[in-house]
Amino acid sequence: MSDALKTNTNLPFMPPSGFAYGATRKRWKAILFRLFSVPATFAFGWIAPGALCWWLYPKFPTGATIAASAYYLLSIYRLARYLIRLALYRLRTGKTPRRETFERVAAMEAAYSNMREDTIHLPSLKKAIQHAKDLGAEWGPHVLSILDNVAARNSTTWMRHLAYREA
Repeated sequence: MSDALKTNTNLPFMPPSGFAYGATRKRWKAILFRLFSVPATFAFGWIAPGALCWWLYPKFPTGATIAASAYYLLSIYRLARYLIRLALYRLRTGKTPRRETFERVAAMEAAYSNMREDTIHLPSLKKAIQHAKDLGAEWGPHVLSILDNVAARNSTTWMRHLAYREA
């Protein structure tokens, strides 16, 4: 994952809000992303439908009024529901969803950084994986089975072969 973060590839668990840029410590890219995405979202989500209904009003006054009313009532309802859910989530957990995701990614990055070295301390790696798992990260069964196989050999360290790293 650390290599994916460094190369800014799209990760499946990253929300599309410029969060990947923030996670890779490229703050200027996150600011630039929001500088363009927030006004574009507002323009296409709130202004464009009203402008379309305004344009259609001379030909279809009833249809344009009903369409605009339905669209904006639904949009206001969804916005209010989102804000209420966000406030309740923050009151319940004390964190925003973005902050929780950032902590989860940081914990996964710490776990993967334990696997970078040629010699891996197994208890530290298990502790890092468990910490990330406690924060909500999902680990494949193959990762835990590999660790269990190494632990079955009564080993607290794991030496990776150099041939594996060169391939």
